[in-house]
Amino acid sequence: MAQLDVPQNIDEAQAGQQADGGFSDKISVTVEDRVAVAQVVTVTVDSATNDTIYGITVNGVRVTFTSDADATETEIVAGLVAAAVASSFFTALVTATDADPDIVITAQTPGTALTVVLDDETTGDLSQVATTANVTVADNIAFGLAVFEGSAFDLGILPDGAGTVLGISILSDVIPIPRQDPDAQLNAGGEPVYKPTQVAGVMRQGRIHVDPEVTPVLGDGVFARHTATAGTTRGALTNVDDANTQAVPNSRWVRLSAFAGLAVVEISHP
Repeated sequence: MAQLDVPQNIDEAQAGQQADGGFSDKISVTVEDRVAVAQVVTVTVDSATNDTIYGITVNGVRVTFTSDADATETEIVAGLVAAAVASSFFTALVTATDADPDIVITAQTPGTALTVVLDDETTGDLSQVATTANVTVADNIAFGLAVFEGSAFDLGILPDGAGTVLGISILSDVIPIPRQDPDAQLNAGGEPVYKPTQVAGVMRQGRIHVDPEVTPVLGDGVFARHTATAGTTRGALTNVDDANTQAVPNSRWVRLSAFAGLAVVEISHP
């Protein structure tokens, strides 16, 4: 197994390397493998109101149907489904199936999250329930990123929402160096990553080099980005505490390198 010495200078380091020769506690988890599942939302026409505009908006794309002077639930279901089928923008996102009194909305692409908004002129005639949750395909985990617990305690994932922080993915004395190890796996850009079903090293206590999302303030707490926004990456570490990040337990920023763009995180996860 190829090994990497602990660098003597932060500017010689790589993200995921142990930052010094001090005490560290590392665990091994298997990167969870999963198949993407199409999200399904069931819209129900619970009652009918005459001369009312009914609308369904999916990820910003809206279709409507206006009931007549003798409205029925069946009529509204059929009208909304017909409007959905007639919209190329709508059908690019989802299929809409008539299951009177329900409309079954299914994502065209498994793993694509749907946001469904109903409007019925405040009549309360429409309701919705999430029938099948969206499941995204398993992600690679690059070095120096936050690792969250997957569907079991011994499975790790790149975060895709708030969850349980396991630690930070490592490239250290017990982990092969992908560019030197012929068995290691690279992503499409040729960068070393842990891929689904691989065993990943995760640091829970010690100091580790990471590539911070923004230049942090030394002494600040460390937060893991669990939901990506424009210009950000899931799993990235930052000192920004907002709705899309989560605290990494007992951690702080302890060193910076303006040259390499790296920083050192000290973590003491219980």
